[in-house]
Amino acid sequence: MQCSPALVAPSRYVSELMEFSLALGGPSLQAHYEAFRADPDGQALLAERPDLRSVLGDREALASLPEGSFGRAYLDFTGRYRFDAAAFEEGHDLDGMARRLGWDDDLLYVIARGLQLHDLWHTLGGYGPDWAGEAGVMAFTYGQIPDAGIGVIAGILRAIPGGNRRGAWKTYLSQARTRGRRANNLLVVPYEELLAEPIERVRERLGIAPTEAAHPQGIPHSSFRYGFAKAMETSYEPYPGTASGGVAA
Repeated sequence: MQCSPALVAPSRYVSELMEFSLALGGPSLQAHYEAFRADPDGQALLAERPDLRSVLGDREALASLPEGSFGRAYLDFTGRYRFDAAAFEEGHDLDGMARRLGWDDDLLYVIARGLQLHDLWHTLGGYGPDWAGEAGVMAFTYGQIPDAGIGVIAGILRAIPGGNRRGAWKTYLSQARTRGRRANNLLVVPYEELLAEPIERVRERLGIAPTEAAHPQGIPHSSFRYGFAKAMETSYEPYPGTASGGVAA
């Protein structure tokens, strides 16, 4: 099977894919924005506008957090694969996108902050940076944000594996979507205040089911390294945050 260039080399096409996703999800995006503004935590974020990107980019501060904390787990995940908090913003012009799509300043802040959540959700979910982990976190995201744009991407990922593994693959992604849907509203979480907390306590607080409960068969892994250019430079090792014994993708 020949994959789309956007799937093989996502760092080249992430801007186009993101703008396509946001434009396609227009009506539901507006609904999520209104829900963000109506939530007390969302209102506090819009009033204070904390810079999550800067907090996540301060690796020295994250390294000083207690072992087993959410922040240290995030640092381990991003450090192991050389990701950084700016990855989803590099290579595209959010201000220009805002002008083209008619966003106001508050919506631009919500979108920019939302782009920082991807690796946080990887960490909280225990989903690795390989193909299976990316598919899992996208299905989890679709459970949180069921709009058309994310749905198209999640649908592509759902359809890729073939053969006798297709049933297990679809089960895994369905479980990830259910896990995301049943969690609290993760868009309005003040993550800056939770980084020093034990990660298991954070998962419980946010209503994220334990991995062994959400994926009793384990999280699958694959040797295909879906991710950004810096990650592609490293040899892949299965993410230790995933459950062992899962099916291979």
